[in-house]
Formats: sequence, structure tokens, C-alpha cells
Amino acid sequence: MKFILALTILSVSAVAYAGGVSGRVVVVGDVPAAEPLPPGKDVCCQEAGPVDERVVVGPEGGLANVFVSVEPRRGEPQPPAASDVANSGPNEPVTLTNHGCAFSPRALMVRVGQPLVLANSDPTMHNVDINFVRNRSVNVVVEPDGERRIDLQKPESRPVAVRCNVHTYMRAWIMVRDDPHAAVTDKTGRFELPDLPPGEWRLRFWREGQPLVGLAVGDQSTDDRGEAVLTIPNDGLDLRDLKVAADTLR
Repeated sequence: MKFILALTILSVSAVAYAGGVSGRVVVVGDVPAAEPLPPGKDVCCQEAGPVDERVVVGPEGGLANVFVSVEPRRGEPQPPAASDVANSGPNEPVTLTNHGCAFSPRALMVRVGQPLVLANSDPTMHNVDINFVRNRSVNVVVEPDGERRIDLQKPESRPVAVRCNVHTYMRAWIMVRDDPHAAVTDKTGRFELPDLPPGEWRLRFWREGQPLVGLAVGDQSTDDRGEAVLTIPNDGLDLRDLKVAADTLR
């Protein structure tokens, strides 16, 4: 069995699909309390008390902010295009907010053509700096109660870092896709890819700019690319708890 998180379908028809995959990423072991970050000179940041959010774990051990995506390698079958599934592409804007001198949410999914709004609910100026690879990079000031709107026209192969050059400890991550076969784990660690057809596919787990290596998925673990290969039956696959050791996360 290959030690890669993947699902590769042998044939795909343009009809309604069954299948789908879901699961929950869970941390095993003690997770240290989030450490405070130096807030800088802004009073509002000092009052907000920002903390290190690289590892956000829920009360039942679920790991938030993990990107899960289908990533076929060269020569492997591709998943259905957005136009072939019911979830063809949301039109509602996605908002990344500067709040409490932190980006919210920490990890964000955006579809190609879906408006991205950069907002600021703090009473101080923020900067949003995003060095996209395929889209035009962004480096803008967002005033208090202000907004900037960005249109993204191309998918990115990896999550891209978001920074604030005014408050350099602030960080977030954005993944831009042109298909529905990607998700971010929520505060309980859960994710779902409901439109993935039955078959064998490659999945990638990625967090904080790095592959999530050593994640236990059934009788295998994700490799050094954060990948593993799975087979999805016609009635779908619930992976249940996918476990990772706490001491591997920092």
C-alpha cells in the first residue's frame, strides 16, 4: 500500500456522484497553552492580547486550520471539474478580517472568481501583504473600519501566507482553488469533501505552510509531502479520527 493520502478515480462520468470523504484531525498528547505575542505600541493590540495561533486545538482534541485537498500527481486521473458537480462555485464574498490584531480566520479557502474582502474591525491601521504565485500579489493598507476587495483569477498550488507589515506577528493562510475538492478543518478538527466520486484519490494535508507529516490515516501515515492514498467506496468514506502527535506540530 502506498503511504500517501490520495484518491484516484479510474473513470468519471458527468452525472451525479456518490462517494465523498470526511474525517476529523485529532491531536494526541499535551498541547501547551498558546503563548502571548509582543503586541507592539498600538494600545488596541495591547488590550487585545494576541497569542500564537499556529496550533489551535478544540476541547476534544480537534486540530483546526488544516487544509485538506485532492492533489493528483502527473499522469493520475483528475477529479471532476467544478462545472461537473453541484457545488460549481460560490459567488458570496469571503472575508479575511483584521480583528484584535490577528487575522480571522487563520486559514481560508477561496474559489477562483469568488470575491475576497480584506476588512479591518480594529481602531488602528493594518497592512495586508500576500505574495501569490499565480495571481497578482497584494500589499495594501486597510484603514480602521475599511475594506479592500480582491479578485483572484487563478488557482494556487499551495496555501499562501498572509502578513501584516505593521504588526509583523500577524499571520494567516489562503488557499485558492478552481474546484470544490478542498476544505479547511473547523474548530473541532472536522473536514468534508462531499463531491469527490468513488475511486482511488490522493489527498494532501497541509498546515502553517508545511505538509502535515505522520498523520495516522487507517493503517498508513501521511508521507513527507503530507499525502496518503485512499479508496472511496460508492457510499462514501468517513475516516473518523486521523491522529497526529502533539510534539510534531511546532
